[in-house]
Amino acid sequence: MAVSYFDLVNYQCFGKKIDYHKSGGVGINQFVAGAALGLIYYFSLFTSHPAYAGWLINNELPVYSFQSVLTAFGLLLPFSLIGSFLILKNISFNKIWLIIISLSIGGWVALFLPLYINNKLFLGWYLGLILTSAYALVYIIDNQLLGRWRSAWLTLIVIIIISGNVAFYSKRVLNLFILQYPCYLPHEYFLSARWLKDNSSLNDSILTLDQWGTFYISQAGLKSFVGSNQVYQLLKKTELSRWFYQNNDQDEEKRAMLKQYGLDFVLSSPFEKQAGSYDPSSKNYLEKVYDDGWARIYRVIPELL
Repeated sequence: MAVSYFDLVNYQCFGKKIDYHKSGGVGINQFVAGAALGLIYYFSLFTSHPAYAGWLINNELPVYSFQSVLTAFGLLLPFSLIGSFLILKNISFNKIWLIIISLSIGGWVALFLPLYINNKLFLGWYLGLILTSAYALVYIIDNQLLGRWRSAWLTLIVIIIISGNVAFYSKRVLNLFILQYPCYLPHEYFLSARWLKDNSSLNDSILTLDQWGTFYISQAGLKSFVGSNQVYQLLKKTELSRWFYQNNDQDEEKRAMLKQYGLDFVLSSPFEKQAGSYDPSSKNYLEKVYDDGWARIYRVIPELL
């Protein structure tokens, strides 16, 4: 990717294209220039569209804990970094290896982007991380850096590197075959959403727990206060929704929140009850308008906020 951008600029400026076979590789300056141009190009795309620009301005970057990164990637990230360093140190700047390093850089950058990453694109970046990690492992083996217990250490390293994927797929196998989780949504989920579809407008908005994701957006035909990658200030609103259901106190602050964000409905289902002790039936500013025994919907009374 980086090489391709540099080729384009080089051709436009000097009227010629790099011949990698004759030159024997690409210099570090060309590599850095290409990577910089690529990043500038992508960010110009983001900021030239109002939706992307608003997302970048209004959202915070995700913060990953050490445990979450280790669970998702194992030792893939540090070994990829080591492999990239060894490649740049020990190999002439070959086009293929530079492309692989560019992909691995994309994998690192993807961790901090506040945008939803397309799965196919992320898999391409993941491949770069794998290849650079593999180079680091081969280097360690060839140089006998693992000492006496070489086989044991190597086996442990490989297991930890792939532990993220093992945990990911094992959890789903456990859910499907051992715990017998259903592969469909229970019909209780749809009852309240169908009522909202018939009794609300497109401009109405509902407060739910973030666990619902985009369900109410897609099924009820109204706006959701917090939905997966669908709203501005996603992290802030996720924290607010959890705080709202956490306890049955701080009524003044919760009234102010409902008024500030113009919320019309509040959902109370087993998910919201698990989040805390908030009891909407005890609030005079909420009116119960739906109850199917599983979920309840309360309408916000603006005059009492």
